[in-house]
Amino acid sequence: MHLLVQVALGSSVAGAQMAGRSSWKLIACLGIYGLAAGAFSPALAAFPSDPCNIEPVPTGQNGAVEITPRSFQPQRGWQRQGRDIDISIRSPKVPDKGSMRVFVCFRWEIDSDSSADIKPFQKFVQSGSTGGPAPIEKSGQLKLTATVPNNLPGAPVSPQDPQADKVTGIYARNNAYPLADVRILAFGDGDTPILDLIQPFGVIAADVYCDMPLTDTTVAGGVGDVSEHKNWQPEDGVFEFTVKTAPKTIPTSSLVKVCFRWKLDKGDPGPFYESGPTHMLDTQPQSIKHGSEVRLTALLR
Repeated sequence: MHLLVQVALGSSVAGAQMAGRSSWKLIACLGIYGLAAGAFSPALAAFPSDPCNIEPVPTGQNGAVEITPRSFQPQRGWQRQGRDIDISIRSPKVPDKGSMRVFVCFRWEIDSDSSADIKPFQKFVQSGSTGGPAPIEKSGQLKLTATVPNNLPGAPVSPQDPQADKVTGIYARNNAYPLADVRILAFGDGDTPILDLIQPFGVIAADVYCDMPLTDTTVAGGVGDVSEHKNWQPEDGVFEFTVKTAPKTIPTSSLVKVCFRWKLDKGDPGPFYESGPTHMLDTQPQSIKHGSEVRLTALLR
């Protein structure tokens, strides 16, 4: 079996050989998640009453939009519900100075040919951290932060696993996560938006860690070692992971998860399962040493 440590800073670290079943391999996923929260803007009275759902919904752009998650891995293309995204807009319609009242709204992208009830997915949900004035720091450019709402309806199913009674969504190229429409409306003094833009962006549930989308490529650099004394452990044995992340610095408040699944030569390996009890053995600014029990009961179901 093989053991792979996957670090949420964006690095993929090769592991060591493990004795065991010749036809089974094991992948471990170790995630480090920063807990720092983004800034919030106080929501003011909506203007108009439901700005997120005014008609018509834009089909084109009257500006360039860039959306990045507040993350160690800003290029990943997705964010958890309840966490922050940074939005940058460039448009000649942005005034030279002052501020604009900006609303950021979300809804799932869905397959228009779906036979299930799509009504719950048609309305946009406002980000509760938006609706107040966003200061203009540079002519033609607007920057703001928005929190992905927690009250979106349940994510639509993947087009690779369609179900007749459920709405089919639009997923990222590697089918790793569903896409949402992010609508950004910016108002001046009137009740008609000066800017009305829409941009797809990935959203996952707030409590997804072990099965967070894996990246297609190794980024952000990192080196990992799994156990210095032997390259296998029985069930309930303890692996010692040493992960070095230079030049990235690991925040002291980071959440660490260790997850396992079998690695198969063919077929779907299924979800990751969180390990048994874990122990932080040593913490340095650019490295951690972590012990984790191997719990294979869930893997053998």
